[in-house]
Amino acid sequence: MIDDGNIDLIISEIKDDRLVLAPTKDGVLKDRKGTHFIGIDVPFPILSQIDKKDIEYAISQGVDFIAASMIKSEKGNICDKGITARNM
Repeated sequence: MIDDGNIDLIISEIKDDRLVLAPTKDGVLKDRKGTHFIGIDVPFPILSQIDKKDIEYAISQGVDFIAASMIKSEKGNICDKGITARNM
């Protein structure tokens, strides 16, 4: 899925180490839209370097709570890990 499910894709062909995807309906793909692969663990990092810098800044400003969306598994739950500026 792309853009919060507004565009669904199906695998139309498998080529070596690549997939060819086709949309299931017409739509406009805009920039800066996220992807979600149902049933597949894609090895993206939980936190990007920008996320880490933002969290470090938030901690330095005394923020008490940071929310995260699109947590796919317990592994991605940064709150349970006690993320701090020291252990990111």
